[in-house]
Amino acid sequence: MNGNSHPSVGEALSALTRTLEAALKEVAQIASNLGLADSEECHPRLLSKNETSHLRDVLREGVVKMSSIRSSVDFSFSAAMVHLSEQSNSYTDIASLPEELLVKILTKFVENEMDLDRGIMKVQLPAKRKTHSWTRISTVCRQWNRIMKQTPGIWSFVDLSWAQDPLRRHAILSKDAPLHIFWNSYNCLDITAFDFMAENMTRIETLRIVSKSASTFSNDHQEFRDPWKTWITAPAPHLCFLEIDLRGRGGLPHLISLPDAPRLWRLDLANCFTQAPLPSSLRSIRVSSDARSLTHHDVVRVLVECPLLILCSIYISPKTSSMSETILVPAFPSSKITLPRLRYLMLGAFSREIIEWIFAHFILPNTASVHLCAVPFSQPVSFFVPEILAPYAPWAECLRISKDEFSFWTLADDQFHHSISARTRRFTAPDTLDPIIGLFPNLSRFYMDFYTLERHAMWMDALRRLGHLTLLSICGHHTELAEILGALTDPTLCPKLEILALKTLELEPDPWDQWDPSPSADRHLDRDDAEAERHLFTLLKARDTQNLRIRKLVLPRRSYTWANESNIERWTRHVDAVELLGEPISGTTIDT
Repeated sequence: MNGNSHPSVGEALSALTRTLEAALKEVAQIASNLGLADSEECHPRLLSKNETSHLRDVLREGVVKMSSIRSSVDFSFSAAMVHLSEQSNSYTDIASLPEELLVKILTKFVENEMDLDRGIMKVQLPAKRKTHSWTRISTVCRQWNRIMKQTPGIWSFVDLSWAQDPLRRHAILSKDAPLHIFWNSYNCLDITAFDFMAENMTRIETLRIVSKSASTFSNDHQEFRDPWKTWITAPAPHLCFLEIDLRGRGGLPHLISLPDAPRLWRLDLANCFTQAPLPSSLRSIRVSSDARSLTHHDVVRVLVECPLLILCSIYISPKTSSMSETILVPAFPSSKITLPRLRYLMLGAFSREIIEWIFAHFILPNTASVHLCAVPFSQPVSFFVPEILAPYAPWAECLRISKDEFSFWTLADDQFHHSISARTRRFTAPDTLDPIIGLFPNLSRFYMDFYTLERHAMWMDALRRLGHLTLLSICGHHTELAEILGALTDPTLCPKLEILALKTLELEPDPWDQWDPSPSADRHLDRDDAEAERHLFTLLKARDTQNLRIRKLVLPRRSYTWANESNIERWTRHVDAVELLGEPISGTTIDT
């Protein structure tokens, strides 16, 4: 290493050499000056009081000089080590990156540390403040320290509950960069944070607020409302993302005002809504609430006022949905609503009548995916496909049915994926699939996510009507599968089946069982899973001999006594491949 190629290192080492040489000379001079103190004539008992005092002062002066020499040497050593370390850093992979890319990496690191982009639903109360420890990366080296101080975007991530010093530092170093603000009203605002928001509303790009009333007996969220009223008096021309979550006792309306934000593209509101006109610039809106004041009227207003929506999710808790909504419908625009950019729509929880009525006035793009939550107000519960989604059913390749929801989709990534759920206060599974099963003539994959013996006839009726299946997934309790596995030995049932997947469905305790003396939870536990094992082997062997060999068998690991590697040889006599919980068994893998 030479001074020309690394002048900073060479200069630091030369400076260290000069410091050491000077230190040696000074130490030698101190030793020379104090040499007399080592002689026998200078023994304290042989000296006068004045001589003793003088010699003590000389020795202490030597201590001071030695301390100064050590500080100088330590400083030179530290400076040389810093230069050596920084020079070594220049040979690391990250140092070879262009500075513009390093700026992006450091900014992304800070953003991840602040954890702003992962939503506020997981925030716990009382709340912890967002971390500020990421500033320690500025001590890694001088280059990083310089980059961080010269990059306003790194300092644009702010938690309003921070102390005054970090807030002021961010205010200075962020300069005019767009701000990303988080605030949990449980952490009270001080005047510095209040003024910071009031002065910088025009710079805010993303704003996330979670609020919980301080009083158990109050649900007014004054800790949030009072500063909010002041802040929104200023325009927010750069605000793109606004998320507000007002937590507390449900059933009460929380109406808020919105800032003047002409560029707002995403709005997330939890347990609150607004009567103010929604920005037409919105591309995404998510609204969830258990307040009875939020109804299908608000759904209509969102769809009308936001023509550029790509994602729309509006969910009202079914516990507070009005039972009178089946006959009360709002006035609707004379022309149908068109949302040509819409890709995902979630609506719930409304009655079937209201859902059908909304879609009767709405043009759904072909590539949009829909999730609906319907609240049945009468028994028995029945699945349904809204009229607007019925044309998609013949094109569906996959159908999944669980205990209170079904979904259908195509295998192409850019095509639709629709799901419809039927929720009740106390769930009662449908007794028949007649209203929907006939709508899917071209299914190749069928996922039965809650097989039980009580509804065996319902599932068998569905299988007899699905003659093109190549994949069948059955999720059921291991003691109840014998019946359906035995039935699948019939060659007329699913004759094109290639993949059979078995999954475990644990029996969930019914909270109402404590009031029901009749045995229910243990009704099938006397059926040994060995019976299911025998029927599975019989099924595979029968299909093989009927030239209907199943290509792949998927079993849940450790869920059945017979789902383990020691039985693989037994299964592979009659299937080409075996998987345990998605893990292919060596030597049995096939492409699907």
